Amino acid sequence: MTATENYRFILQPGSQKHICPGCGKRRFVRYLDQKAGELLPPDFGKCDRQINCGYWVDPYKEGYTKRVYQQENENPATTKPKVRKLPPPRPMSLIQVGIMQASLKKYNENNFVRFLHSIFDECTVQRLVADYRIGTSKLWIGACVFWQVDNQDRIRTGKIMLYNPATGKRVKHNDRALIQWAHKKLNNLEFNLKQCYFGEHLLKQYPDKPVAMCESEKTAIIAAGNYPQFLWLAAGGLNLLSAERSNALKYRTVVLFPDLEALEIWQQKAQQIKEAYPSIRIFISTYLQDIAGEDEKAAGLDIADFLTLKTHSHGTPQN
Repeated sequence: MTATENYRFILQPGSQKHICPGCGKRRFVRYLDQKAGELLPPDFGKCDRQINCGYWVDPYKEGYTKRVYQQENENPATTKPKVRKLPPPRPMSLIQVGIMQASLKKYNENNFVRFLHSIFDECTVQRLVADYRIGTSKLWIGACVFWQVDNQDRIRTGKIMLYNPATGKRVKHNDRALIQWAHKKLNNLEFNLKQCYFGEHLLKQYPDKPVAMCESEKTAIIAAGNYPQFLWLAAGGLNLLSAERSNALKYRTVVLFPDLEALEIWQQKAQQIKEAYPSIRIFISTYLQDIAGEDEKAAGLDIADFLTLKTHSHGTPQN
């Protein structure tokens, strides 16, 4: 007896694929009722794009099989119960271009830009501000906005943050950094957020540069000022580097620069990205691990800490 003969409801054998309710690609395998010889309702099935989509509605887990057996016991002639139709996936929400453009001013009041002026010349600061579309927010006096703009120039959201203009450190209140999301200030309760990498829009602008990926937006900008031979992007957080978000990096060379405490996690992420997108040439830099002392490793410093708090004597980071 084969494994599938043990189950009444199985994924449809063969190579036939259907349109996935989740991603819209023809990569969807529907469930088959072996007893009735019919396909289950179109919501039930599994997308074989497990990393990029992950849609999977299992009749055993969703209670469909229980309803079938109950209805058949009540009415043996009936084999197709009424089931709740799953709603279609919600479309991704975007922020209007005008909202971002309105923030691209008042840099003399922007604490983060003021900090950039303390470590770079005027020409470099202007390049960084223009390339990364750094905005100014009135949420807190001196706050900046790191806009997330994807490789199709769509504005996904913006991260509003407040920095100390002298040290470049985040300002905290009750031991918590002041961070807010631009989409939440729109008072749109239906906003469906889907983030992208910070700086992703620059992929089209610099098609020949190797991509350098770090964790924070601040680090990406400061590193871009020091090492412009790389196109610096930011994941936006330790666990936000993912295969799902790396679709825009196809056919690029990517070097990951994890923070000191994140090396092992990002090594695992790199492997997942390789498996999902073989066209991405991805490497892990051990630059920080090579130059950091034990105290610095314990503190979990990143490239920006070395570039601003130490000196530039360590040289250019290598793969």
